[in-house]
Amino acid sequence: TYVPIGIAALNAVAPSHLADLNIAAWREILASVPGGEKTVAFMRGEEDNFFNRYTYEDRRAALALAEAKLSAMGQGLSRWLKTGERGFAVDFAEKLISPALCEAPLLLGFSVFSLGQLPWALAMAKIAREKLGKEARILLGGAAMGALFPEELVAACPFLDGVVSGEGEEPFRAISRGEPNENIPGLTWMGENGTITKKPGWERDIALTPPPDYTGLDITAYLNPEPVFPILLSRGCKWRRCRFCAHNSSYGGYRKRLFANVALEMLSLERNFGARHFYFGDLYVDAPELDELSDEIIRLGAKPRFHILGRPGPGYTPQILRKAYKAGLRWISWGVESGSERLLKLSAKGTTPAGIAEAISNASDAGISSLMMMIYGLPTSGAKDLDETFSMIDRLYHKVDAFTASPFALFTTARFYKNPGKYGLTPLQRHVELWVGENPVHSARVDFLEEGESGKRPPGGEVEADLWRQRRRWLGEVPFIETLSCEHYLLWVSREREGRPTPTFA
Repeated sequence: TYVPIGIAALNAVAPSHLADLNIAAWREILASVPGGEKTVAFMRGEEDNFFNRYTYEDRRAALALAEAKLSAMGQGLSRWLKTGERGFAVDFAEKLISPALCEAPLLLGFSVFSLGQLPWALAMAKIAREKLGKEARILLGGAAMGALFPEELVAACPFLDGVVSGEGEEPFRAISRGEPNENIPGLTWMGENGTITKKPGWERDIALTPPPDYTGLDITAYLNPEPVFPILLSRGCKWRRCRFCAHNSSYGGYRKRLFANVALEMLSLERNFGARHFYFGDLYVDAPELDELSDEIIRLGAKPRFHILGRPGPGYTPQILRKAYKAGLRWISWGVESGSERLLKLSAKGTTPAGIAEAISNASDAGISSLMMMIYGLPTSGAKDLDETFSMIDRLYHKVDAFTASPFALFTTARFYKNPGKYGLTPLQRHVELWVGENPVHSARVDFLEEGESGKRPPGGEVEADLWRQRRRWLGEVPFIETLSCEHYLLWVSREREGRPTPTFA
């Protein structure tokens, strides 16, 4: 439900009409479920008790209902794309896209952030083609394209004029100028003779790229009592070696912005939209970068509250983290993955259990909330590795506010996939996200088997994650803050870490 940075980044290089159909869908569905309107008012701070845990838990019941309905509609749209069976979900998608179609646009682009949005975007692109005819140019782009195969998507979806992979500013600038397909970096399209062409993407010094422009988005539509914005210091990954990672496929090489410009962007968003809370979308912000960013924020006199992702190591010293707290850092999501030194080395993570413990302890001492992001079932993981992971968690549990537990997944873009036999993996078929008629649309995720004591077996990630969930019950109740969305986590933890009381009784 958060503010999208993708279309705002495009808007900065070629001003356009922005519509966040994702939040529009949430708001429309919430209006239709019991308690939905009250929930919207509550989440937007209109009831003046957003930080009351019990009222919050009561109000968000409607969110679960809305999410279930949206999920069912996504399935209904997938069914329509595959079989042509039209249902209520198609009517709903047509209602969402109709304001844009009333403008009779000559160019219509869908920025797809996550694969869960794919059936929605494809369904609305198909509806748009039926309404607008061949005169309109309909394109797909966004971060999710890095997890798909654009040639396959173009072949399966004749209602699309092309798919843009990778970073979108330069392609969008060229598209908006009316450039021919051959001049658009990152574009994949089908020619009149049925030949599919894919142009290489682009990479530019992002210091030359203007900050995202949110003009045109209704910031009051989002489910927060005050604005919470995404922000980027860098693109790509500075480390770029983890063998399990598939995130780099959306970016060119690693580049970072000037720290002063990032701090100025925070200040600008506060002045223009009243935003004081920001979550960094970088793959991670290392300790030296955090230190320089903190210096610039303090120098400017800005008063943000923000979140980063970190790769935990001894570089996050008490001095750096205390300064970061002063600059407004309130929460770090740590890419821990495992407490097994052997698995960390195998994954080329570049961290150690001792370094992880030091970073998280230093953050706790500085007053910064920590979330540990774990991957269970990494290749060759065994009982000893899991015991070492659980032992590390036991030692750090009182210093950590939240955990995530993700079973290991194999992607064609990850290094583990390049030499799977070396890591005891046997790749099978690529995962089918949906069908368009008789044409499958695969993602980069690959089903696989792994070597076990008695031969090949299904992946063990789900089993290990379930063992963690069982163990978690003995460690204590799941903290309330762990159950919150990223925007609300940041809002709540910012309040709590500054000593402002959060009511505990309705």
